[in-house]
Amino acid sequence: MSIFNDLLDIKAFRERKAETEVMRARGEVQLRKQAHQATVAALDAWRVEAVERELALYRELCARIVKLRDIENVQQEVGGFRQTEQVRERAVEEAVAAVEVARDELSQAAGRLLEATRMKEKFVELAGDYDDELRREAERREDLEMEEAASTMHQREELEAWEASQHD
Repeated sequence: MSIFNDLLDIKAFRERKAETEVMRARGEVQLRKQAHQATVAALDAWRVEAVERELALYRELCARIVKLRDIENVQQEVGGFRQTEQVRERAVEEAVAAVEVARDELSQAAGRLLEATRMKEKFVELAGDYDDELRREAERREDLEMEEAASTMHQREELEAWEASQHD
């Protein structure tokens, strides 16, 4: 019977391991969501800052007499704003992809947990069936022993009755 206990311990260990993996994966999804929110917030804040800086640069150009080089410098700086915005947009896209990867990993971990739980339950059921079979077999042997004892008792009584009739 200890083999069943050992196997049950293994099944329970695998189930606990799968539960731990699901909890880890949930935490990872949460972290990835927070990282996504942070990158979206950073992008939004940058867009506001870039618009304010761009407007300030154009106001400054409009407030004085400028050379062509001044306009080109402002255009380059505004172009740099656009590049920074694109970098931050890619960071948001990467964060979205990371959330999806984490969700996929969570889904896979949940599937493994479900399978481990099913396997453990199936094994518990099989072990229970085996225990029931052992119990029925023990009861059957006990019944056979009782019948044999009753039969032996009955034979002894018949023998005693026959011997008593022989003495008469």
